[in-house]
Amino acid sequence: MIVQYHKIALAATFGLAMAFTLSCSSGGDDTPPNGGGKGALFNENSQIYNMNNTPYNGSGIIKLYVRDEGEDKIIENAGSVTSGIINLNLPSSIPNEYLEDFFDDESQSSCTSYPKGLKSFFDDDMFVLTDNNGRYIGTLYLGSVEDKEYIFAAYFSKAGKITCNLEEHGFPTVYNIDAKVGWNALYYSRQAGNEGFSTNNILKKEKDIKWIIYLE
Repeated sequence: MIVQYHKIALAATFGLAMAFTLSCSSGGDDTPPNGGGKGALFNENSQIYNMNNTPYNGSGIIKLYVRDEGEDKIIENAGSVTSGIINLNLPSSIPNEYLEDFFDDESQSSCTSYPKGLKSFFDDDMFVLTDNNGRYIGTLYLGSVEDKEYIFAAYFSKAGKITCNLEEHGFPTVYNIDAKVGWNALYYSRQAGNEGFSTNNILKKEKDIKWIIYLE
Protein backbone atom coordinates (compact mmCIF):
# COMPACT_ATOMS: atom_id res chain seq x y z
CA MET A 1 0.00 0.00 0.00
CA ILE A 2 1.27 3.46 -0.87
CA VAL A 3 0.90 5.69 2.18
CA GLN A 4 3.22 8.64 2.76
CA TYR A 5 2.80 10.38 6.14
CA HIS A 6 5.76 12.77 5.99
CA LYS A 7 3.84 15.77 4.67
CA ILE A 8 0.93 15.27 7.03
CA ALA A 9 3.33 14.96 9.97
CA LEU A 10 5.01 18.20 8.91
CA ALA A 11 1.70 19.94 8.45
CA ALA A 12 0.62 18.89 11.94
CA THR A 13 3.37 21.00 13.47
CA PHE A 14 1.52 24.13 12.42
CA GLY A 15 -1.35 23.27 14.79
CA LEU A 16 -4.07 24.89 12.71
CA ALA A 17 -7.79 25.03 13.45
CA MET A 18 -9.90 24.39 10.36
CA ALA A 19 -13.58 24.88 9.53
CA PHE A 20 -15.48 23.27 6.70
CA THR A 21 -18.79 21.48 6.13
CA LEU A 22 -18.60 18.09 4.45
CA SER A 23 -21.50 17.12 2.24
CA CYS A 24 -20.51 13.62 1.17
CA SER A 25 -21.13 10.35 2.96
CA SER A 26 -19.02 7.22 3.03
CA GLY A 27 -20.01 6.19 -0.48
CA GLY A 28 -23.71 5.51 -0.25
CA ASP A 29 -26.25 5.08 -3.02
CA ASP A 30 -25.38 8.44 -4.57
CA THR A 31 -21.80 7.30 -5.29
CA PRO A 32 -21.38 5.95 -8.84
CA PRO A 33 -20.50 2.23 -8.65
CA ASN A 34 -17.52 2.75 -10.94
CA GLY A 35 -16.39 5.96 -9.28
CA GLY A 36 -15.28 9.08 -11.10
CA GLY A 37 -17.26 12.03 -12.30
CA LYS A 38 -18.12 15.36 -10.78
CA GLY A 39 -19.05 15.12 -7.12
CA ALA A 40 -18.41 11.37 -6.91
CA LEU A 41 -16.59 11.65 -3.58
CA PHE A 42 -16.29 15.07 -2.00
CA ASN A 43 -18.37 18.19 -1.90
CA GLU A 44 -18.13 20.51 -4.88
CA ASN A 45 -17.23 24.20 -5.06
CA SER A 46 -15.37 24.29 -1.73
CA GLN A 47 -12.93 26.96 -0.63
CA ILE A 48 -9.28 25.92 -0.24
CA TYR A 49 -7.27 27.29 2.68
CA ASN A 50 -3.57 27.99 3.15
CA MET A 51 -1.59 26.51 6.03
CA ASN A 52 -2.07 29.76 7.97
CA ASN A 53 -5.84 29.28 7.72
CA THR A 54 -6.36 32.13 5.22
CA PRO A 55 -8.32 31.50 2.01
CA TYR A 56 -6.24 30.39 -0.96
CA ASN A 57 -7.13 32.41 -4.06
CA GLY A 58 -5.02 30.78 -6.75
CA SER A 59 -6.13 28.73 -9.75
CA GLY A 60 -4.82 25.67 -11.55
CA ILE A 61 -5.36 22.08 -12.61
CA ILE A 62 -5.72 19.19 -10.12
CA LYS A 63 -3.63 16.16 -11.07
CA LEU A 64 -3.29 12.65 -9.68
CA TYR A 65 0.28 12.06 -8.59
CA VAL A 66 2.03 8.75 -8.01
CA ARG A 67 5.50 7.53 -7.06
CA ASP A 68 6.40 4.72 -9.45
CA GLU A 69 9.69 2.91 -8.77
CA GLY A 70 11.19 6.05 -7.26
CA GLU A 71 9.99 8.31 -10.07
CA ASP A 72 7.37 11.00 -9.52
CA LYS A 73 4.64 10.86 -12.16
CA ILE A 74 1.53 12.87 -12.94
CA ILE A 75 -0.90 10.39 -14.44
CA GLU A 76 -4.38 11.91 -14.78
CA ASN A 77 -6.37 15.13 -14.55
CA ALA A 78 -8.65 15.13 -11.51
CA GLY A 79 -10.35 18.53 -11.58
CA SER A 80 -9.56 22.21 -11.33
CA VAL A 81 -9.27 25.15 -8.95
CA THR A 82 -10.63 28.58 -9.86
CA SER A 83 -9.87 31.54 -7.57
CA GLY A 84 -9.44 29.15 -4.64
CA ILE A 85 -12.60 27.11 -5.27
CA ILE A 86 -12.04 23.39 -5.86
CA ASN A 87 -13.96 21.35 -8.41
CA LEU A 88 -12.87 17.71 -8.10
CA ASN A 89 -13.59 15.57 -11.17
CA LEU A 90 -12.02 12.14 -10.72
CA PRO A 91 -11.23 9.94 -13.71
CA SER A 92 -13.56 6.99 -14.17
CA SER A 93 -10.71 4.48 -13.95
CA ILE A 94 -7.02 4.16 -13.10
CA PRO A 95 -4.58 2.41 -15.49
CA ASN A 96 -3.72 -1.09 -14.32
CA GLU A 97 -0.01 -0.26 -14.23
CA TYR A 98 -0.63 2.06 -11.27
CA LEU A 99 -2.71 -0.39 -9.25
CA GLU A 100 -0.99 -2.44 -6.55
CA ASP A 101 -1.85 -4.63 -3.57
CA PHE A 102 -3.55 -2.59 -0.85
CA PHE A 103 -1.62 -4.69 1.70
CA ASP A 104 1.41 -6.91 1.26
CA ASP A 105 1.29 -10.59 2.26
CA GLU A 106 2.57 -9.92 5.78
CA SER A 107 -0.10 -7.32 6.52
CA GLN A 108 -2.81 -9.47 4.95
CA SER A 109 -1.98 -12.19 7.48
CA SER A 110 -3.23 -9.82 10.22
CA CYS A 111 -6.60 -9.41 8.51
CA THR A 112 -9.71 -11.38 9.33
CA SER A 113 -11.21 -10.39 5.99
CA TYR A 114 -9.40 -9.40 2.81
CA PRO A 115 -10.54 -9.87 -0.82
CA LYS A 116 -8.18 -12.12 -2.76
CA GLY A 117 -6.50 -10.30 -5.63
CA LEU A 118 -7.58 -6.82 -4.48
CA LYS A 119 -5.67 -4.01 -6.20
CA SER A 120 -5.83 -0.34 -5.27
CA PHE A 121 -4.63 3.17 -5.98
CA PHE A 122 -4.20 5.06 -2.72
CA ASP A 123 -1.78 7.71 -1.51
CA ASP A 124 -2.47 10.39 1.09
CA ASP A 125 -0.80 13.08 -1.04
CA MET A 126 -1.97 12.09 -4.51
CA PHE A 127 -3.83 15.34 -5.31
CA VAL A 128 -1.45 18.01 -6.57
CA LEU A 129 -2.23 21.43 -8.00
CA THR A 130 -0.32 22.56 -11.09
CA ASP A 131 -0.46 25.63 -13.30
CA ASN A 132 -1.63 25.43 -16.91
CA ASN A 133 1.89 24.47 -17.97
CA GLY A 134 2.04 21.51 -15.58
CA ARG A 135 4.33 23.17 -13.04
CA TYR A 136 3.76 22.07 -9.43
CA ILE A 137 2.03 24.59 -7.14
CA GLY A 138 1.12 22.56 -4.04
CA THR A 139 -0.44 19.42 -2.58
CA LEU A 140 -4.13 19.29 -1.63
CA TYR A 141 -5.55 17.54 1.44
CA LEU A 142 -9.07 17.21 2.78
CA GLY A 143 -8.84 17.14 6.55
CA SER A 144 -8.20 18.76 9.89
CA VAL A 145 -4.50 18.70 10.72
CA GLU A 146 -4.97 19.78 14.33
CA ASP A 147 -7.49 17.02 15.01
CA LYS A 148 -5.58 14.40 12.98
CA GLU A 149 -8.60 13.57 10.87
CA TYR A 150 -8.68 13.29 7.08
CA ILE A 151 -10.75 12.00 4.20
CA PHE A 152 -8.77 10.18 1.52
CA ALA A 153 -9.73 8.87 -1.90
CA ALA A 154 -8.97 5.23 -2.67
CA TYR A 155 -9.59 3.39 -5.92
CA PHE A 156 -10.28 -0.35 -5.62
CA SER A 157 -10.26 -2.92 -8.42
CA LYS A 158 -12.97 -5.06 -6.83
CA ALA A 159 -15.56 -4.98 -4.08
CA GLY A 160 -15.02 -6.65 -0.74
CA LYS A 161 -14.58 -6.32 3.00
CA ILE A 162 -11.19 -5.34 4.49
CA THR A 163 -11.01 -5.98 8.24
CA CYS A 164 -7.53 -5.71 9.74
CA ASN A 165 -5.80 -4.85 13.01
CA LEU A 166 -2.24 -3.69 12.44
CA GLU A 167 0.52 -1.82 14.22
CA GLU A 168 1.59 1.20 12.14
CA HIS A 169 3.76 4.21 13.00
CA GLY A 170 3.72 3.11 16.64
CA PHE A 171 -0.09 3.07 16.83
CA PRO A 172 -2.67 0.28 16.74
CA THR A 173 -4.43 0.77 13.41
CA VAL A 174 -7.85 -0.65 12.58
CA TYR A 175 -9.05 -1.01 8.99
CA ASN A 176 -12.79 -1.42 8.52
CA ILE A 177 -13.42 -0.93 4.81
CA ASP A 178 -16.37 -1.98 2.67
CA ALA A 179 -14.65 -1.47 -0.68
CA LYS A 180 -16.68 -0.75 -3.79
CA VAL A 181 -15.33 -1.04 -7.30
CA GLY A 182 -13.88 2.34 -8.25
CA TRP A 183 -13.44 5.34 -5.99
CA ASN A 184 -14.17 5.17 -2.27
CA ALA A 185 -13.99 7.80 0.47
CA LEU A 186 -11.77 6.59 3.32
CA TYR A 187 -12.18 8.32 6.66
CA TYR A 188 -9.08 8.47 8.84
CA SER A 189 -8.98 9.40 12.52
CA ARG A 190 -6.38 9.15 15.26
CA GLN A 191 -7.80 9.37 18.76
CA ALA A 192 -6.10 8.54 22.08
CA GLY A 193 -3.27 6.66 20.41
CA ASN A 194 -5.47 4.62 18.09
CA GLU A 195 -5.69 5.01 14.31
CA GLY A 196 -8.49 3.93 12.06
CA PHE A 197 -9.42 3.84 8.37
CA SER A 198 -13.03 3.21 7.45
CA THR A 199 -15.58 3.73 4.70
CA ASN A 200 -17.96 4.63 7.53
CA ASN A 201 -17.74 8.17 8.84
CA ILE A 202 -15.63 7.80 12.00
CA LEU A 203 -14.67 11.48 12.26
CA LYS A 204 -15.07 13.15 15.65
CA LYS A 205 -14.57 16.71 14.34
CA GLU A 206 -16.32 16.57 10.97
CA LYS A 207 -17.12 20.29 11.08
CA ASP A 208 -13.38 21.07 11.09
CA ILE A 209 -12.69 19.22 7.84
CA LYS A 210 -11.79 21.34 4.82
CA TRP A 211 -9.52 21.46 1.79
CA ILE A 212 -6.04 22.76 2.55
CA ILE A 213 -3.11 23.39 0.24
CA TYR A 214 0.42 22.58 1.35
CA LEU A 215 2.93 24.77 -0.50
CA GLU A 216 6.50 23.44 -0.39
